[in-house]
Amino acid sequence: MAEKLAMVVEDETDLRNFFCLILQEAGFRTVPARSAKTALKLLNEHVPDLITLDLRLPDGSGQEILQAVRNTPVLANTKVAVMTAFPDDLDDLEEKADLVLVKPIGFAQLRDLALRLTEEQEIPERDMLAFVVEDTSDLLAMFTATLERVGFETRRTSSVESAIRGLKEQVPDLVLLDLRLPDGSGRQVLKAIRQDPRLVKTKVAVVTAFPGDLESLEAEADLVLVKPVGIKQLQDLALKLVKKEGP
Repeated sequence: MAEKLAMVVEDETDLRNFFCLILQEAGFRTVPARSAKTALKLLNEHVPDLITLDLRLPDGSGQEILQAVRNTPVLANTKVAVMTAFPDDLDDLEEKADLVLVKPIGFAQLRDLALRLTEEQEIPERDMLAFVVEDTSDLLAMFTATLERVGFETRRTSSVESAIRGLKEQVPDLVLLDLRLPDGSGRQVLKAIRQDPRLVKTKVAVVTAFPGDLESLEAEADLVLVKPVGIKQLQDLALKLVKKEGP
C-alpha cells in the first residue's frame, strides 16, 4: 500500500511537531505548514490524503484553506480534520469538514481518527501500560505521545487523587511521575506504589523541573529526571526500565 500524505497546518511549533509525530506513527508522510499562505502554496504542490487544520492562523483563517480544498477538483478525496481550542469556531463547519476536534487532542485519539478517515489498517494492540502523572497539559500530551510511540498503552492523570485512584484500578508497568501536582506531592503517589504489593514490579520515573526536589528520592524511585526531558531520552529509558528480565 502506498504511503499516505498528511498536511499539518498549525502555527504553534510544539503542536505542529506533536501532530506530525502522531501521524508519522500511524504511517503517514507529513508536510507541515505554519500559516495559511504556506498551506495554500503547498496545496498547489501536493495532493494530501489528510489535512489537519488549525482554524486560527497568524495570516488568516483555516476556513480559507478548507474552502480552497473543497473548490479544487483534484482534492476531492482529501479528508480535512479541523482543530481549534475555541468551540465557537466550529459553528457551521460540520458540513464542510470531515471531522471537527476541540483541543487538547490526545495521541491515540488523532492517530485512530486519522486512520479511520483514510481507511487505513487497524492499530496493533499494545502490551505495556504506563501512567503519566503530569499537571502541565502540553507536557502531559508530549509524554503520552512519546510513550505510545514505543508501544505503551497510556493512562493520563494530572493530580495525586486521580493517580492514586487509577492505581487501585490498574497495575501499570511504568509510572512517569511529576513531583509538583496541584493537590499535593508526587511523593504521595510514589509512597502509595511502594506500599502496594500489587505494584511491586511497577517502575517509577520521577520527573521535575526543580533538582532540589530529587533529594533522597534515588532510593525510592527507579529513575529521576530533570526537565526538560527529550523524546528520545524518555523513550530509551522507559523501555530499559520495563525490559523483562529472564527467568
